[in-house]
Amino acid sequence: MYNAARQLYLQLVQSTQKCPINIKRGKLAQIELKIQAVMEDTAFANAQIDNPQARLKWLSAALEKMEEVCVSIRVIHDLHYITPKGFNALTNKEDHVLKQLKAWQRSTLNNA
Repeated sequence: MYNAARQLYLQLVQSTQKCPINIKRGKLAQIELKIQAVMEDTAFANAQIDNPQARLKWLSAALEKMEEVCVSIRVIHDLHYITPKGFNALTNKEDHVLKQLKAWQRSTLNNA
């Protein structure tokens, strides 16, 4: 899960190389921080081996941040700062992260 979020971060960097500096320092920096926060949330969730409620709290936080990331990336794409090819690569990575988070959340709920 952590690795999927890391790959999303790397794909964002790759897909936005040609963005204007004001976008890189503004909106893209915010998106990068949110993805890093998702990585941190998953690491904290993973540490909650014996506390399913705490794990669910971290997973919910990560899912909320991922929803914000998805919307923000869509906005950047709609403003033509990301090419269609780069956007497709990003949405594939987003989907992968979201599926893993939701599956982990379901698994934790079923085992709680």
